[in-house]
Amino acid sequence: MTYEPAEDSFFLEKEIIKYLERLNEKEISKFKVLDMGSGSGIQAKACIDKGILKKNLFLIDLDSEAIKLLKNQKIFEDKNIILSDLFSEIPKTPEYLFDIIIFNAPYLPKDDQDYDTGIDTTGGKQGYEITLRFLKQAKDYLKNKGILFLLISSHTNKSKITDFLLRNDYKIIEINEESSFFEKLYVLKISKILTNNI
Repeated sequence: MTYEPAEDSFFLEKEIIKYLERLNEKEISKFKVLDMGSGSGIQAKACIDKGILKKNLFLIDLDSEAIKLLKNQKIFEDKNIILSDLFSEIPKTPEYLFDIIIFNAPYLPKDDQDYDTGIDTTGGKQGYEITLRFLKQAKDYLKNKGILFLLISSHTNKSKITDFLLRNDYKIIEINEESSFFEKLYVLKISKILTNNI
């Protein structure tokens, strides 16, 4: 089932737009963007609206129904819409190095029966397992000066994620937060710590 945009989606969209609006047209036209767990395509649409070229925009989802929906919209390039469990189907080649990677991660704990337990919302037994698996892989696909936008919730163990970032050569540039009616949402803006000048 495709994840329909909700408060978390709109908060992340707002942060993406804010970032892109600070760039000039020449920068944006060269940027390559990956929308992980694209779902309805809300983040990808925001990128197009702000000048990201369709040929430079890649959308990934684990759900075949979401992939079908994204292709049926006729907004994105079909060849850039990929069925994949995170980066499992994405080659480690220069073509798949990105200036921006976006992930509205599923973050609810599986064991918490008060919440939806679908693959689009459940982040693992503790709620953060998928996010950590994503972060382990994402570094190979993010350009050295690239930015990773990650949305998590107060239902996730935020300190577990931030500790992982700091121990794995990531740098947290900014954390913005917004209160929803049953949780606090966080958008983490993350970059790689560069160990050389490449």
